[in-house]
Amino acid sequence: MKKLVTQINTQASYLAQLVEQIDKDIRLAGIESDEFTDIDSPEKLAENLYRFVDILISKYQESFNNFMYRVDIHEKDIYTLQQPNLEDLIENICLLIIKRELQKIYFRQKFSK
Repeated sequence: MKKLVTQINTQASYLAQLVEQIDKDIRLAGIESDEFTDIDSPEKLAENLYRFVDILISKYQESFNNFMYRVDIHEKDIYTLQQPNLEDLIENICLLIIKRELQKIYFRQKFSK
């Protein structure tokens, strides 16, 4: 999970917006979760996102697919990750989520002016 924390730390100034965007996409995907309330550090965001994705993959495949669609991560991007173990796969999916959510924040700021 070190890569995930490092990625979030590089964008720490966007932490609140990142948490808000992830929570919004979770709700819009029709998933009930309170994993993303009271997040005050990049480490906590990384831990909660990792746990959330792990649960979705393990138990709720349809909800996982809905969430990926809502975040705008294509299936082919997930299939190309090919990791030797589930932990690395989940971390890399989380990295894709963080990257895409940061893009949304960037474009919203750039074009809202």
